[in-house]
Amino acid sequence: MLIEPKWRSEIKPVLSFIKSDRQPGDILYVYQRGIYQFLYYAERYGFREGDYILGVDDLDKYDGRGVSELERKRYLNDLNNLRGNSRVWLLFSHAAPSENELFQSYLAENGVRLAEFHSKGTSAYLYDLSYD
Repeated sequence: MLIEPKWRSEIKPVLSFIKSDRQPGDILYVYQRGIYQFLYYAERYGFREGDYILGVDDLDKYDGRGVSELERKRYLNDLNNLRGNSRVWLLFSHAAPSENELFQSYLAENGVRLAEFHSKGTSAYLYDLSYD
């Protein structure tokens, strides 16, 4: 019996894009749903431990059905820790719509988008979060 995944994603083209545009000092934040997928390919694309930050594990009883207040606080804490940096990559894979909306809203209010790249179920955004 084969089980179809809830969300399909293609992370390799996105990692290639990040790798080609990455500069020394860039920070890469990996959204928690894409961590295992990212870690599987990380070394192949030149990412070593210390090159990236793994997002908080937010899974709770509301997972995929909205963002609970606890999830919201944990995500915002992650994002606030990235502020002050002029080149922050954010890698999203398997993001639920409500979680994506929260991240996009925060980023639009607190940073400047410098680049983006999308592949099936996976996206990368480069932001300048150095503004206060």
